[in-house]
Amino acid sequence: MCGEPDHDAHLDDVIEQYLEGRRQGLDITAADLAARHPELAEDLREMVPLIDLLETEDATPPSLAPGSEVGPYAVVREIARGGMGVVYEAIQPELSRRVALKVLPADPAGNAHSGERFRREAHVAGRLEHPHIVPVVGYGEDAARRWYSMPLIEGKGLDQVIAERHAKPSPNTRTLIADALRYGQQLADAMTYAHAQGVLHRDLKPANVLVDRTGAVRITDFGLCHDTESEGLTRTGAVLGTFRYLPPERFRGVSDVRGDIYGLGVILYEFLSGSPPYESSDPVVLAAQIPTRVPPRLRSRAPHVPADVALVISTAMAHAPDQRYATADALASDLRAAASGRPVAARKPTINYLFRHWLRRHKAVATLAAIALLGLTALSIWYVESIRAQEREARRGQYAATVSAAAASFEAGDPTYAEALLRGSPRELRGWEWDYF
Repeated sequence: MCGEPDHDAHLDDVIEQYLEGRRQGLDITAADLAARHPELAEDLREMVPLIDLLETEDATPPSLAPGSEVGPYAVVREIARGGMGVVYEAIQPELSRRVALKVLPADPAGNAHSGERFRREAHVAGRLEHPHIVPVVGYGEDAARRWYSMPLIEGKGLDQVIAERHAKPSPNTRTLIADALRYGQQLADAMTYAHAQGVLHRDLKPANVLVDRTGAVRITDFGLCHDTESEGLTRTGAVLGTFRYLPPERFRGVSDVRGDIYGLGVILYEFLSGSPPYESSDPVVLAAQIPTRVPPRLRSRAPHVPADVALVISTAMAHAPDQRYATADALASDLRAAASGRPVAARKPTINYLFRHWLRRHKAVATLAAIALLGLTALSIWYVESIRAQEREARRGQYAATVSAAAASFEAGDPTYAEALLRGSPRELRGWEWDYF
């Protein structure tokens, strides 16, 4: 039973054996361990991927000095550093080509399967050609490191753009929302293309998105990508990526397209609110929070975000994968709908909801219709009042004729008939003349 001393001691022994096997270069997965130790299967499936990820977080290689040679490239300067590696500006002297070069640590145990997977996935990333994806143009490895190169894009990381925008005392919320929807559409379109090629990114985050000089966004760092064609649409066993941006199921070692959709939602959440859904920088805290806790609602941090936009983002990053958009294309479609004021598929339609969206999209038509309705109402009121005025005038004329007839009857010596005429007249028209007669 989980939690008992014998169970925990046995689990510790198996984990220690697993780590020793890794150090010796053995290719052992969580599934292998679970098959060997069925009594620990549930614990091993949860813990082994997390242990892999914790080790990966500490594997960043040391900095390279300017002029250092990596494959055919010479390092110029360091651009960025993350948990998985370091990005440099580099030059390929033979072609005078400037590139962004990402250097990762080599597998410390010389795992042959790991090296084969790196080469396969780098090759897969190299076949991606999309206006919003920075492609891999070269890769290689030696005993000390692995690397892959990408075109050097002039611009800023989206993480830097987010920091600059939210550093302002009162950022322009209208522009912020418009840019979020535009960026979101471009990113979702890019991932729709990548998924159609059988490729998962698995590490989507603001630092892996570049905003170029034209204002377009491009996804970079496909070095962690996964070829779904070779290993299936859903992958289990390995946890890779940046802790803070991992979907809950990744901590169980599961990767599929919905994990990338979650990553897109988290990027938009941070762009609009200024902070990621889970703010801790401690991997242990994040590993405890992300699989078990739903993050704060976007509008609790950014009340200016329209309800439909917040709904699209919360659907993309739903805690349960089956509650997210099934495809990146479905996310892109809803982002376009939100940008144009059309109803989003994520919200259950009601007559009131659809009517409100129709009014927003057709403001000019609605305004003209309202003016026409007001004019028609005014005309109707005038017409009714005219009829009523005519009726009142006719009744007054009829009353005057009745009084005249009564007066003539009195003069002719027939007061009984005169009285009958007067008593039949409308009460609201009677005046002094009625009392007089």
